[in-house]
Formats: sequence, C-alpha cells, structure tokens
Amino acid sequence: RETTDISVVAAHFDHGLQAASANWATQCQQWSQDLCVEFRSVRREVNNRSGHSIEALARDARYNWLQEILKPGEIVFTAHHADDQAETFLLHFFQGKSIEQLAGIAQSRNLLWSAASRLIRPMLGFTRNQIVKYAKSQDLEWVEDPSNNSSKFYRNFIRNELTPVLYSRNPNLRNSLVKSANYCAKYSAEYRLQLDLLLLNQSRPDERTVFCLTSPLAVAEQIASSVSEFTDLIRHWVHKSGHSSPTDGQLDSLRKQIEVAGRGSCNLRGGRAVVRYYDGCLYLTRLIADHDLRSIAWDFSEMLLPEIHLRIEQDEKSSILQSDCDLEAFTFNWRQGGESLVLSGRKHSSSLKKVFQNQRIPPWERDSLPYLTYQNKIIWVHGIGETQCCEQLFGNTRISPIFSLLHD
Repeated sequence: RETTDISVVAAHFDHGLQAASANWATQCQQWSQDLCVEFRSVRREVNNRSGHSIEALARDARYNWLQEILKPGEIVFTAHHADDQAETFLLHFFQGKSIEQLAGIAQSRNLLWSAASRLIRPMLGFTRNQIVKYAKSQDLEWVEDPSNNSSKFYRNFIRNELTPVLYSRNPNLRNSLVKSANYCAKYSAEYRLQLDLLLLNQSRPDERTVFCLTSPLAVAEQIASSVSEFTDLIRHWVHKSGHSSPTDGQLDSLRKQIEVAGRGSCNLRGGRAVVRYYDGCLYLTRLIADHDLRSIAWDFSEMLLPEIHLRIEQDEKSSILQSDCDLEAFTFNWRQGGESLVLSGRKHSSSLKKVFQNQRIPPWERDSLPYLTYQNKIIWVHGIGETQCCEQLFGNTRISPIFSLLHD
C-alpha cells in the first residue's frame, strides 16, 4: 500500500461460534486502526438446523458477506497456505471425493460462482512453519482459534494427529500432496470445459418458469446412461448459478426418485433453493414457502404477492379499464382443487388440474401462482391465458399479468 496506489481493507466476519469471538473482532479492529487500515466487520451467527457441515455453512455465510461489501474492482485475499492444501487433499481423498474436489484450494477463482469478483490466495506456496517463522521475526501478533486444537473435527484430526506422523516418515510428503492436487486441478479445468459445452447443449432457456433461478437443464439422457455424468453436470449447473452444490447423498436420492416416480427434488445447502425434476428437465428454483392467501383483490396496479411481483403492461391495463367492468370484482385466487374452466375456443369445461397437466405447467407453480377471476369466474390462468369466459365478458381484450420472482 505504501509503494503503490492500491488501497487495503481488513474484513472480519464473526460467526459467533466461539465465546471469545467478539473479543477477536475488537482485536482485529485495533490492529487495523494501528496500521491506518479501513476495517469492515459483521457478526452473523450460523445456525446448523439443516444438518449440513457447520464449517461449510460458516464459509458460505462469510463469502456471501464478502460479496455484499465488495466494491467494483476490489479483490479478496485470504491466507490459505500449503499445509491447508495438503490437508484438503487428504480430507477429500479419504471421503472419496471427485477429481475436481481433490484439486483442493484454487490459487485464484471467482469469490462466488456467479460473481465477477475474484478471490486470490497468495500464500499457497508457503508452509505454516514458514509463515509462523516470519511472523515471529517481525514481532507480529495473532489470535489462535482454540478449536484448532480439537481433533473432533476431521480436518483437525488430519492436521494434529495424522500429518505429523506422515511427515516424520516422509518430509517431502507435503510437496507430493500439493503436486497431486495441482495435477487434479489441471485435469478438472479441462473437464469443466467439456461440462461447459454439455451445459450449453442441454440448457433449455425457453422452459424457464417464474420461480427458476437459472435456465432448466434437459438431463433425460444422462439419467439413463451415466451416473457420474449426471452428477457432474448437475453440480456444474448449480455452481454456475452461484449456489452451493448438492451432496452426493442428495444427488443419489434425486436420481432414485426420478427412476421410481418420474419426478424428484433435493434442497440445497442454506435452504433457499431446490433442484426439481419434471418432464425430462431439472429446474433450480426458489424454495417456495407455504402461504395462507386464498383470495386477494386486484385493481390492475403493480403489487407484491408472496415471494412474487405482479405487473401488467400499460396498454393492456388501459384497454381493459375502458370496458364497463367492476374493478372491485377482480380477484386472485390460489388453487384448492375442483376448479373448472372453459378454454378459449372450446365448448366443454375442463378441470384446472387437467389443463395444467396438458400444458406441462410444473407442479410447484400450479399451487403457488394464483389465477384471476371476475365475479368469481376464472378469466385468466398462468401458463394458459384467457378463458372463454374472459372473451364473453371483455371481447378480444388481452389480459397479461406478469409474475416475476422477488430477489433477496
């Protein structure tokens, strides 16, 4: 900073996982003040109600916060070192992870899969002993997390009990493990290019629905042919969308659900998104909360519904309002079962359930998106359009409510 025009910011995330963590934040702030470095911090406690790894949940929370505070052009530096890389390789190896996961800690990557901001680890080429030796030579202070000494965590067991024995037998083993991780990284980079091409070919943007977080993915061939290709493609697709990857167990369960029932789903870590399979395609959608609304009046203005935003184009809005209608008689209703309607150009009524099935409306949208009624008669349905009743009441006037997903 003193020899260039680069500004430096210290960012501290307090997970609330240690009793002394608030004191650590205070200490980091003091060090930053001593060095005249801007300091940003936040405390967000991580609750592990989902059963996922607490370390993974903490990492997700930390990186999401960093993405929130980053300004354009800023880069995040973290202090991962060669011992971290070797431990990560062993940890993933013992867990039977894929080659991409065996690649371990990347020297440089996007902070999040969907983000343009970068994360760089400039100290991966140095060992922990080298860093400690340098810190002592410069009279630097640091905080030691006491949980690092607990071998109940698998990584700590590898660090505290396994690698000291291995390194005593082979002092060069650390370098060999790092080299193996680098080989895996080279291979996985080449494999990702193949997955990118497959993803491009299998993507179905025209099938995207309201709650979708990215374009659906056609995977019928992968389900029938290759378990590994199915698994790798889904992970790549989810990562590209900026979300946490499903676990091996979740993907195995999803595949079995599809094979048995022709549909299935699995929630992603963090609880805000879910992968769903329907009619040959996978959909990455918002996790849709239950709601109690069954009827809500609509005056054709923009409005917010549970998790969705509703609008209507101005010319369409003005044209229907020019008709002789009772504005207080327009309501949105959620499906409860037993509804029927007459489609435009048809003579006989059909059940709303059957119409949804014939039009391939995904099941999660059938109950989560409302239909429009006038004087208790269905005049418009999401994915279907105007009914014959609408034509009888308003002639050729088109009604086009537009739902869009509310983002956090």
